[in-house]
Amino acid sequence: MRIVHVADEFIAGRGSQTTHHRFVVTIFGLYAREPGLSVPIGGLIDLLQELDVDSSSARSSVSRLKKKGVLEQTGKGRYALSTEAYNHLSRRNDRIYTPRHAENEGDWLMVVYTVPEDSRQARHLLRTGLQKMGFGSVNPGVWIAPAHLSEEATDYFETHDLTQYIQTFTSTYNGPGESKAELGSWWDLEEIELRYVHFERTYIGLLGNWRDRVSSLSQPELDAEAFKAFIPMFTQWRTLPFLDPGLPKSVLPRTWAGYSAQKLFNDLNTLLSEGARAHALRALAQKE
Repeated sequence: MRIVHVADEFIAGRGSQTTHHRFVVTIFGLYAREPGLSVPIGGLIDLLQELDVDSSSARSSVSRLKKKGVLEQTGKGRYALSTEAYNHLSRRNDRIYTPRHAENEGDWLMVVYTVPEDSRQARHLLRTGLQKMGFGSVNPGVWIAPAHLSEEATDYFETHDLTQYIQTFTSTYNGPGESKAELGSWWDLEEIELRYVHFERTYIGLLGNWRDRVSSLSQPELDAEAFKAFIPMFTQWRTLPFLDPGLPKSVLPRTWAGYSAQKLFNDLNTLLSEGARAHALRALAQKE
């Protein structure tokens, strides 16, 4: 099923993806996501070379994404997002920019599934999809998340023809004990926080450095610098909100790294995105 590969490229990324492969997905998602827009391969290669990606690696990534149904060839040397990829981005994009947190500890979405032994692909899709949407595992066939993920989960199940295997419940935790004490067994919160910390440590210095560049570069140079800084930053960030379930703030530490990492992303997005977009569109237009 081609749409399986499309979701696999976008929902929290894939651990096996190379950096240049992720860059290609990011560039198409940012600058060619409207219906009818296509990208000349020459312009894409020029942009990727600014990110230290050689042309053969760029072409290889485009070829793989085409085989997986993420990209479609629309003409000689031109590629666009497939309908499936466009639809996926349209449904998921808000989570990158405005991740939600549950308002209270009361409402949880519980997913229970039973899959026959001969339906291994369905079992794989359920497990990986639930993980990449931010669900926690209570037991092998019982998964839980804040109730605000209900619409996203339902869409995933329907898109991948998985509804025959699942039952969903909106539930309330009644103990014994406090739900906060169980979170560590349902989610690897330490690993999620470490990813936020890594993001901050990698990009916190960019804020000060970028302000220094603003006064010393012309606008085209500034836009090019913005692009080279923005694409790696955005590529690393875009997976994190999908791994984070958006637990109620009342059950998270006050110093939860996700809060400061989100602010850092917002600040960098404000500083860099406009210039990066201007540079990318100019580069792509030159190859029309």
